[in-house]
Amino acid sequence: MNFTRKLLKLLPYWHYKIDKPFKLFIKDKMSLETYYCLQILLENGPMTMSQICNKLNISKQRATTLIEKLYEHKFVERKTNERDRRYIDIFVSKTGKDYIEKNIYNNKEFINSLEKGLTKEDLIKLEGSINTLLEVLTKIK
Repeated sequence: MNFTRKLLKLLPYWHYKIDKPFKLFIKDKMSLETYYCLQILLENGPMTMSQICNKLNISKQRATTLIEKLYEHKFVERKTNERDRRYIDIFVSKTGKDYIEKNIYNNKEFINSLEKGLTKEDLIKLEGSINTLLEVLTKIK
């Protein structure tokens, strides 16, 4: 089986076992797209709107809507760029970091649902696979 077939074979499993349950889990907290935006900011540090648009591959209008929602909940802050005052940097606030840590990353209910039926060996393999995917997928343009 070639690379493309294997990758496309993975997608339904990813959607039904990871993506869809996560979307249901966060539905009362934020949209999946809003979470993606927050996650990108957590990973990359302060970014301009243009950088956010490029990273998420979305329009400026859509990015503005996402950032406004995050700003309303005090999950992000804005600051004038120190190198070029024409730009505004957007970054995750302490409130946003605390919220993600407590309500997403360390939520026992969600963690248990993901790990259900997996052995310790399965979890070790899965973590290794995820590390590899993160390393490689971030290189795709």
